[in-house]
Amino acid sequence: MKYADGPHFPQWIKEHAEMARELANSEHIAKSIEYLIVMEVGYHKEEALLEAFENSSEKLKETMLTTEQQIEQRGMQQGMQTRSLEIARDMLKKQEPKEKVADFTGLSKLKS
Repeated sequence: MKYADGPHFPQWIKEHAEMARELANSEHIAKSIEYLIVMEVGYHKEEALLEAFENSSEKLKETMLTTEQQIEQRGMQQGMQTRSLEIARDMLKKQEPKEKVADFTGLSKLKS
């Protein structure tokens, strides 16, 4: 994955399908794919990577899709937590009891 940010990486994967299948067994592949997706490095889009992986290795494709799902889920969880904190702040400003704030937001009980 050293050159994964190069402009020809998806094409390279397609042309070296056997090596891609071996790469799919690497324990570091999920982290490398996560890096490519999260950091948006390189010249290619997720669709180009997915197509290259799909044509070369079903396991690479599954790893990429699983990684994308995990990233999306983390983002949703962070968004929900941020929203819960915003609601808690608003409720506390309105002097709602801390127990009620905790019940409504799902956040742990607040210290006095």
